Amino acid sequence: MLIFPNMVFSGNHWFQSLHLLKWVTAFVPIALIVLVLWASSFNKRVVFFFSVDFFALIWLAFLVYITLQPLWVPISSPPTFLRSWFFFAGLWVLYVVASNFFSMEFLSFMLWGSAISGTLSVFFAELQLRGMNGFFPFILATPGHYIANTGQQNMLGLWLAICVLNTMYLYIKKKTIVSGIPIIIFMAVIEWGLWNTTSRSAIFGIGAGIIFMLIMSLRTQSREIQKKSLAVILIFFVILGVTIEMNKGRIGTLRQKFADVLENPASVGKRDSIWLTSWYMFRSHPLQGVGLGQYKWHYLEAQRSMRALHPEKAWQFTYWAHNEYLQWLCETGIVGGLWLLLLAGWWLWSFGGIIWRKIRLPHEILWGTSLIALILGTGLWTRPFHRIENVLWMVVAFAIANKEILGTQPLFSFFRKSKKAFFTLLGVGVLLGLLFLGQGMYGDYLLSSSFNVKDVDLQRDYLERAGKSFMVQDLAQKQLAYHYLNTGERLRNPQMVSAGLNRLYDVFQHEPHGKDLGILLNWGHRLNNETLLNELSPYTQ
Repeated sequence: MLIFPNMVFSGNHWFQSLHLLKWVTAFVPIALIVLVLWASSFNKRVVFFFSVDFFALIWLAFLVYITLQPLWVPISSPPTFLRSWFFFAGLWVLYVVASNFFSMEFLSFMLWGSAISGTLSVFFAELQLRGMNGFFPFILATPGHYIANTGQQNMLGLWLAICVLNTMYLYIKKKTIVSGIPIIIFMAVIEWGLWNTTSRSAIFGIGAGIIFMLIMSLRTQSREIQKKSLAVILIFFVILGVTIEMNKGRIGTLRQKFADVLENPASVGKRDSIWLTSWYMFRSHPLQGVGLGQYKWHYLEAQRSMRALHPEKAWQFTYWAHNEYLQWLCETGIVGGLWLLLLAGWWLWSFGGIIWRKIRLPHEILWGTSLIALILGTGLWTRPFHRIENVLWMVVAFAIANKEILGTQPLFSFFRKSKKAFFTLLGVGVLLGLLFLGQGMYGDYLLSSSFNVKDVDLQRDYLERAGKSFMVQDLAQKQLAYHYLNTGERLRNPQMVSAGLNRLYDVFQHEPHGKDLGILLNWGHRLNNETLLNELSPYTQ
């Protein structure tokens, strides 16, 4: 679940051609672990200790809060809310399981796996950049783009930053310089790819990770670990120098991006309009938020309010705030902000106390805290928390680090009878999640199949059947609206065009999207529909 999701994509036979298989490879293993524990809790011969710490309890309390959020927040898109809920709940389950059962013997396997996976990702991206990926059906077909199978440059940058940090820690663990040479080779290849992504957010992240690694090694580790840490950080910058010298083209692009930030600091890397819109969204719903996963469906409305007072700001549509903390505040309101502040404040206060007192810690904590800093640092600029394939690493890092950083002790210990009840509750939730995912995959398959048939009635049948799957219900409704519009236009059937416009406008009211706005405006002008144009005009002014 940690190594494979970044390497795979669903394929063109699925409607959601990128993410679906990533969700399967990330979430299904978590579900299987829970089901095994559930079965084991009924076996008297299997004895295992299980507990929940205070960090997990605070997290659980907030999970309950967002579960109840629809009672006081009008949810624009229930399928989006439920997808986000299972995402958030799955992370909590992984944290609790990892806190109880993760063995440090797994760590080296995980990190070596990420080194191999990261190297393959660089290979995929280099082929894409040269337009040679067409020979390999397991590589995302995006010639000219440096994204591998992650779907976006920033996400590849984040994944490679994680892999670089992992190889740095593997080098620190080695006893001799010679035994560390293979790791340096992996590190060099992955770092080459990291800089070639030209991702500023990934560079901020790896910078934060290295700073934490340096602080932790100097204040909590032995002299030997300190020397190896300094050596591998030096190697990191040597590789950077070689990359700059050998690849001036891509590095030139990276320089231009940073130059733009320095020359136009007010635009914050062209994020000023997005962040200001996010602030207006929060101002409109400060207490309750807009609802988990609902940020994207309130963006156009918030942008309309923002541009009414700041007409000089650019009009643009986005799914994400490009700042995880700002988006979290928008979706969960002040309660969510205070919850995040409580956990972050507690963690940083405890971390500062350890650094101040120079408490000796196991070197695995060096890795855990550095990785947490890397991903949290990236969250200031992009959206790592919304990509399951990367945030799983942060959850495992917290599970490893918290026992030392927070000194968390078991708050609730589960014995035979209570374990049955606890794992039955988790097991039922997992089965519901698997049902949700399985039915969603079938609906996704129907959506994809609708594009592979020419018969209009059969297309509509596929789309209507896909709409019965709650996970992809919103996608099916939108595609059905497109179907009516396109078919009506092709057959010159005004009734079908009207039905398509009504369906698309209904979708737009619940899930306002920039693409749909453009289609509706186009048809409004073509049909000279003043009512529709007047309804939509505030979003574009």
